[in-house]
Amino acid sequence: MLQIFDPNSSSLFSMLTVDFIRLILSLIWIVLALRIVWRVEKKLDTFFKFLAFAGILIFIRQFFRIIQDLEIIRQGPWFTLMDLIPTVLVIWGLVVVSSLITKLDKEKE
Repeated sequence: MLQIFDPNSSSLFSMLTVDFIRLILSLIWIVLALRIVWRVEKKLDTFFKFLAFAGILIFIRQFFRIIQDLEIIRQGPWFTLMDLIPTVLVIWGLVVVSSLITKLDKEKE
């Protein structure tokens, strides 16, 4: 049986601590991104939708990571995708904003 508070399980405790911190940070990320999505328009809206979706995926991944640390589930191959997809979404969002900034710079000239 898994003993979370066993003195010999300090590595489990440290892993859970880090994972809970990351879970809380990803929840903050989601709240801030959705708050911004409500206030901006068009292309910037798209950027923050990508960021919000990436934050949601990271939140889900952190939840599964905690469950995995507690040995309730095992890591599957889809866990790797849960790490990769948010990165791709953030990069795509940055490409959208970069194109928006380039377009705005051309309009100023």
